[in-house]
Amino acid sequence: MPREYMPSNATLARVALGQAAKRKQLAELEQAGLGLTRTEIEHLGHARLEALATTGRLEFGSPAIVQIARTFSASSYLFEESCAETLESIQETFYQLRADAPSDVPDEELIEGMFEAFEESCGGDCDALAALSVAEVLGQLAVHDDRESPDDEPYSITDDEGRVYSWNPDSWEDDICAPGWFGERWGNDRN
Repeated sequence: MPREYMPSNATLARVALGQAAKRKQLAELEQAGLGLTRTEIEHLGHARLEALATTGRLEFGSPAIVQIARTFSASSYLFEESCAETLESIQETFYQLRADAPSDVPDEELIEGMFEAFEESCGGDCDALAALSVAEVLGQLAVHDDRESPDDEPYSITDDEGRVYSWNPDSWEDDICAPGWFGERWGNDRN
């Protein structure tokens, strides 16, 4: 008589964790408000696994498609009838760019750059987005440009009442810094 296969507790635990992660991803994608069906969401999950395998990457935590869906839900080029296909293409492009991008570039910044490029220079064309390099995508963001600019550029801000405050590091006369805090208590600190 053939012996029935009985999965181990570890196998059952992995299956349960996988199902819980899938339910969480489904819920997060439903909250993005894109009107995706469960079948489309599951297809995006399978496409994610394929894109990860193609790029040789691993992903921990919340899947990038959740952040992509939230960000791209504001797109003027995302239409209900082609939403799932567009998101799948954007997701595939994200993982390709993620593989090429420096490790210090956060996913959120890469996704924001992709969104800006998709809306502006690509005009909603997924193929045009996929053809962009990491530098071109990140060049869409002022945050990235500021991060790579020299620290000695003039800077200014305007408050709510219209007053402008600015400073120029080139005009500073000295580099005197205050000493660090060594853990001393202030006179009125409580225990």
